[in-house]
Amino acid sequence: MTENLIQMTIFSGYLWSAFRILGHTKSGENPTTKNYRSITQLILLVVLISHLFLLINEIKGGAETKFGLDTAILVIFWMATSFYWLFSFFYKLEILYSLVVFCSAAILPITTILPSNNLFSGSYPSIFGIHLVLSMMAYSIFTIAGLHTLLMAITQKHLNSGKIPHYIQSLPPLLTLEKILFQMIFVGIFLLSLSLITGMFFLEQTTGQVIEFNHKIVFGWLSWIIFICLITGRMLLGWRGRVAINCTIIGYTFLLLSYIGTRLVGEIILAT
Repeated sequence: MTENLIQMTIFSGYLWSAFRILGHTKSGENPTTKNYRSITQLILLVVLISHLFLLINEIKGGAETKFGLDTAILVIFWMATSFYWLFSFFYKLEILYSLVVFCSAAILPITTILPSNNLFSGSYPSIFGIHLVLSMMAYSIFTIAGLHTLLMAITQKHLNSGKIPHYIQSLPPLLTLEKILFQMIFVGIFLLSLSLITGMFFLEQTTGQVIEFNHKIVFGWLSWIIFICLITGRMLLGWRGRVAINCTIIGYTFLLLSYIGTRLVGEIILAT
């Protein structure tokens, strides 16, 4: 009962913060707006800290460590919101910020219907914990990049049509959005590379093999290759616009399939 009440409070906090952030786009920069934004940031920080304690309790609360599909999704969106909370001090993209926070709110009730049957028992090498954290961080950064790409596609469509709604007018120029996207992808590739490397060390310690050809690993490496090709094409051939959007969507799709997709099949589809 207490845990359900905490979850409802966190859900309400995310939802309230998302609407307040969206309200930032309706006013210009002035002392009142800055105070409004500061209060929103403070409240959202409290919500994130509360959610973190709830996640820790869910993962380590029992005799065994629990990290199933539901927990993985919650951690990814918690990290995504936390990262964007930090990004928001440098980039004023309230539309994307509110979308990330709203997704964190929406995912809370959704995960309650997902199974929680993946328990880690026994001891694992310390490299496994590092690999797991790096993987979740990479997922969260690319989740933001995926939502950012969606926003870019919508912006490009409105610019081509000549009908620009208010929320698009509040955004930076498309070239600036593109620059921010590639900054996210650079960070995401770095984290994904570390995740793949630590995964190889973990496999070597547990199975004696450096790599295995299963769905998770194949899709993970395909995602990494696509993002590396995108960055290379950006630097050498000046790839941008629709090419950058399509490559990001494809790369993120493979990344989703590498863990979330395989867990979805293993814990829900095949289990039914």
